[in-house]
Amino acid sequence: MMQTNYYQLYTTMQVQGPIVSQHSGALQHGLDVAVLRDASGKPVLTGSFIKGNIRHALNEINAFMKDDKLTQWLQTWFGSEGMQATTKAELDVGLGQRSRLNFDFYWQMSNPVNDAYAVQNKIKLNQHGTTEKGSLRCVELPYRHGEKVNISGNIKFRATADEASIIEKYITKALQYCYALGSFKNIGFGKIEAVSLELIKPQAPSCIWPAFERDKILAIDWQVDRPLCIANAPTAKENTFKSQNIITGAILKGLVANHSSAESVLAKYLHAITFRHAKPLTAQGVLNQPARLSIAICHTKNEQGKKVSEKHDCLTSPAPLKGIMVFKPDFKEGDAKLVQNIATLPRVLLVRNAITQWWKNETTAFSQLEQRNTSAEQQLFSYDCVSHQWNNNEPITWRSYVDLSQIPDDQHNTVYDELTQLLAHSLHGLGKTKAIAHVTNTCWQARHTPHCEEQNTLYLTFYSPVCLLRPAKLNVVEPSKALYQHAFNELAPDVFELKDHYTCEELRGGSFWQSRFQRHKPYYSPYIETQPGSCFALTIKAGKRKQAQAFLTQWLHHGVPSVDVSEVELQQNNKQRWQLSPYDPANGFGEVAIEIVGDSIIKSETGSK
Repeated sequence: MMQTNYYQLYTTMQVQGPIVSQHSGALQHGLDVAVLRDASGKPVLTGSFIKGNIRHALNEINAFMKDDKLTQWLQTWFGSEGMQATTKAELDVGLGQRSRLNFDFYWQMSNPVNDAYAVQNKIKLNQHGTTEKGSLRCVELPYRHGEKVNISGNIKFRATADEASIIEKYITKALQYCYALGSFKNIGFGKIEAVSLELIKPQAPSCIWPAFERDKILAIDWQVDRPLCIANAPTAKENTFKSQNIITGAILKGLVANHSSAESVLAKYLHAITFRHAKPLTAQGVLNQPARLSIAICHTKNEQGKKVSEKHDCLTSPAPLKGIMVFKPDFKEGDAKLVQNIATLPRVLLVRNAITQWWKNETTAFSQLEQRNTSAEQQLFSYDCVSHQWNNNEPITWRSYVDLSQIPDDQHNTVYDELTQLLAHSLHGLGKTKAIAHVTNTCWQARHTPHCEEQNTLYLTFYSPVCLLRPAKLNVVEPSKALYQHAFNELAPDVFELKDHYTCEELRGGSFWQSRFQRHKPYYSPYIETQPGSCFALTIKAGKRKQAQAFLTQWLHHGVPSVDVSEVELQQNNKQRWQLSPYDPANGFGEVAIEIVGDSIIKSETGSK
């Protein structure tokens, strides 16, 4: 197999002003069309806008060339949209393909000669040559007519040397084919006058990687280059994708798989590496885990009659208190801050619109030429993202943990070397916005081993989602305590007894998960997800201390397995857990903290002893 390298295609364009890239959201008073600007107020174009113009130009060129090789390249470079599969035959092609070309989030534009606020009025003429009623528009124009505007940005990808040259060639052709950019290009705005591309092999960002340590877990700090949208798979046709506040281990592992060679030792043992969910640090650099759902706020009054609010853990101290007990669903802002200090991330709303694709229908292609590259009707959608920066423009850092302890001893160093070489060049294509994640800091942390006795009470708190209940085995009249006791009996037969629990469940599923994980089943079965913060009080049954010790150590180091897929199902289908379950512990699910009453407090590797 030919060697691939990371490349950066530095692209510059000179266009003739004025050029308008429309800003979405609230506009300044008196404006109908405003120019898009970055946080510093400088005019910019979005990378998705540049990418869309290049893709559509190449599609138009290929519509006349009918080059099968170029058709395949375009799908590889720009990806393909997943389809809504309706039959089993469609499932193999229904998942789509991610783009290999990564465009800078914002493409910078040169500063206007005249920074003063400039507005031009536009009208629309009707068929009689008179002004159409209500058609007056006020358009912001920071660039004068005829002013030279420089636009620059990077296109990043991994490819062989030959493929990199081909990509450079076709990107150049596409930009030369494009006549103009931006809104109102059909009346002379944004005319492209010159294009220049430079193919660069970028140096890997500087990050110190420590030597491999067998009995420790690797902590990795990440930062991303743009707003991040890690959205759940939609269960219906939705036009808003809301991002989670975590980067799941499954996503991180998937990016590593996409960036690694199929023949590498890393790819061979990737299923045995545990990637914990990456969670944001606070602005002070502290990682705070989800608080127990058993924690309540007790509102009482003191002797002076003033309101007093106290935090109380009902799992560890079940004795009734005087006053009003308030739990998570009823927490107001002040109560929530009193319970935990998890980072509250700034959010960004990005609005997008699908573009017409006239070349897909050859019979009507030429009659629709005047509509090419225009916004498609009723296909507006948005990304509700978490920002990559705090409000003071300082970057947000995410921390994850990687466990290589289950790799065979003779392959540890090779796998670690290949992983560090891959991560040194960043991970491209993270989430809906195709963010680039780069490593800023790494260190090895000691792992902890719990020590328990039969008389101990064990408090388990989940830090990431886990699937402990099966819909097929639910009895509507059976109490939740009995249901979770069944789950622990399945995980650790006849070892633990459930004394108390505080949990929150959500129903997950949809067509994507069914096509991805349940193709071996003749029916659809949703998942009952036990949420982070859910906690359990367990005791050890007589004579089961050694077994309990082994299970607790396994759960603490590698996560609690979900019960949605049994070992029998895995063996019958000859599959690994990640292929049939969205809740594989090796992908960060089932992360747990363990506190042992009467002994030291033991937490997961993300905490301390």
